[in-house]
Amino acid sequence: VDAVMWAGIRNWGSQAASFLVFLVLARLLPPEAFGLVAYASVLMALCQVLANQGFALAIVQRETVELEHIDTAFWTGIGVSVALMALIIGLSEPIAGLVREPQLTPLLPWLSLSLVLGALSSVHSALLQRDLRYRPLALRTLLATTTGGIAGVTAAISGLGVWSLVIQQLVSASTAVVVLWTSSSWRPGLRVSRAHFSDLFDFGILIVGSNLARFFAARSDRLLIGYLLGPTELGIYVIAFRIIQALIDFVNITLRQVAMPLFARMQNDLHRMRQAFYSATRVTSLVSFPAFVGLAAVAPTLVPALFGNQWQASVPIMSILAFHGIIHSIQYNGAVMVAMGKPAWSLAESLASSLITVVGILIAARWGITGVAAVVVLRGYLVYPGALLAVRSLIHVRVFELLAGYVAPALGSIVVALVATGITSALVGHVDAYATLAAAIAGAALSYALLIRVFAPKRWEATRGLIVLALPNRLGSAKTVRQGPRV
Repeated sequence: VDAVMWAGIRNWGSQAASFLVFLVLARLLPPEAFGLVAYASVLMALCQVLANQGFALAIVQRETVELEHIDTAFWTGIGVSVALMALIIGLSEPIAGLVREPQLTPLLPWLSLSLVLGALSSVHSALLQRDLRYRPLALRTLLATTTGGIAGVTAAISGLGVWSLVIQQLVSASTAVVVLWTSSSWRPGLRVSRAHFSDLFDFGILIVGSNLARFFAARSDRLLIGYLLGPTELGIYVIAFRIIQALIDFVNITLRQVAMPLFARMQNDLHRMRQAFYSATRVTSLVSFPAFVGLAAVAPTLVPALFGNQWQASVPIMSILAFHGIIHSIQYNGAVMVAMGKPAWSLAESLASSLITVVGILIAARWGITGVAAVVVLRGYLVYPGALLAVRSLIHVRVFELLAGYVAPALGSIVVALVATGITSALVGHVDAYATLAAAIAGAALSYALLIRVFAPKRWEATRGLIVLALPNRLGSAKTVRQGPRV
């Protein structure tokens, strides 16, 4: 619970800060600027997967880890990231020409610096996750988000345009390195070993494959929108997806980040892992189902109020993608597979997701970004049954018992949609948009809470118990924080 709480502080605090920055930048910059940086960021994210080689996750997953493992992972990451940065700098002009966006040429070399900055902090982050020390990770993220946001907004106000987004990313990554090195007692040595490299590589190569497949599943929509429909359409899509992703992070990412290292500690106790899996999915669905359905209901009022009327085209896209948020929020299947030492299974799941995404978008692109959004949603619901059956074989999950836990949140979400839509329709044109949104959200939330309290009292009490457990003396407690890596 301590780890979840600090992960929550990190995610919720950074989401609040980054979303505030995002709102400001969306009013200062045109859709094309967001589209260009989003396109470049896809390439950086791909290189980041290669630079990490899955070694950081291998350190988290291993039951025991030696200092040679840690040093080998660090210096391998530095070497690969420097090589990738040099490759991007040398090929920036051909890459920009390939995607028919010459404005990317000067952006790519500067953004490639983020690869080295990421390599400088990835092992430190893995060691902290391994020991469930999320307090320094929370500090890292909050400070990085804040400093990057201030730098980006300042640059945008100064008229630097698309460069303000580049500055935001680099300042944020630099701050993260400083905070993690200050928070961790570990420093890289020269204990690099071929045998330890082999230990990490055997596990890491499957993680790389899984992450690459997951990358194409998650990012191919942006690649193909940018290539087929242009940066303006990509900017509109990015704005819609950014709101969905912010809500996913707020509702779900905290438990997802803690789940894998926690499951890894339970890998020899299937009963405990199964109960933890049930708890994670039930708590998440209780919050995420009504949150995303409610978001779809208030989208026509929310988007113009937050970003301005120039982003009106994002409304239908956000309403569709809300259903991606629902299925994505209950996905703990990959964490179980990796924790149980089955990264190849996670790779198969990611490959299936990637294949559906790419083929589906190529077919649906004729209907524009609306068709792309529909494919992204459909992908999750097609892949989930197979992944769930895989988890069932690993930890003996009872599928009907798991699915039964979704009934109360699903039915309650219908009420949320009706209440939110009714209040919005009644108030639009009579009060301002912010008051309308506040009334709709409050009314829907109260209705949902009452329904769950009356018709699903056990779920209500279980969730309330977790919240109470997290509260007393947690913020000031240092007893659960251990210094240095657990070896």
